[in-house]
Amino acid sequence: MPALEDHTMSGRILIVDRVATNRILLKVKLQAAQYSVTCCPDLTGALNCVRDDCPDLILLEASDLTDDLGKLCAAIGQGAAQRSVPILAMGQFQNAAQRMTVLESGADELIAKPFTDTILMARIRNLLRARDADAELNLRDDTRRALGFAEDISTYDAPGRVAFVTGPIARAKGIKATLSISASDFAYTLDPDHLL
Repeated sequence: MPALEDHTMSGRILIVDRVATNRILLKVKLQAAQYSVTCCPDLTGALNCVRDDCPDLILLEASDLTDDLGKLCAAIGQGAAQRSVPILAMGQFQNAAQRMTVLESGADELIAKPFTDTILMARIRNLLRARDADAELNLRDDTRRALGFAEDISTYDAPGRVAFVTGPIARAKGIKATLSISASDFAYTLDPDHLL
């Protein structure tokens, strides 16, 4: 399996599709747009490619790979370097439920077949731009922490106190009783006359 080596292009894309002609056609189009492209026929090969040299984006034929897609996303999430790899799932999705299943399995975005080259390139650019923006924000946060400019994450010793104030006091007690399941530890009633 060839590694994703050319870092001079505008992005490294891994195509995962069982159909060889689909892989070849997408590879030619993406290379013409100056992307470095590697192809895999299955998810096992895709996982090897991701481990060997993490791509910038995965373009995945996901029409019938919902279970395997979840495994791929879980494996990508195990490594810090691979955690931000966007997955663009493509396929002939039959209905909204199938689309939702693909997204819930871990795809960042999906594109329904048939699609135009313009739509495909726009989706790829958007995902890569979002990935770059996230990486830059994470780098800024890491730099602030390394230089000691970031504040420690504060913890709360106790929940805030909430007073229910309304006249008559029975109404406030009724509100508190209604919310007592979630507010019993920190909510109390207060007579309007004693508010100040």
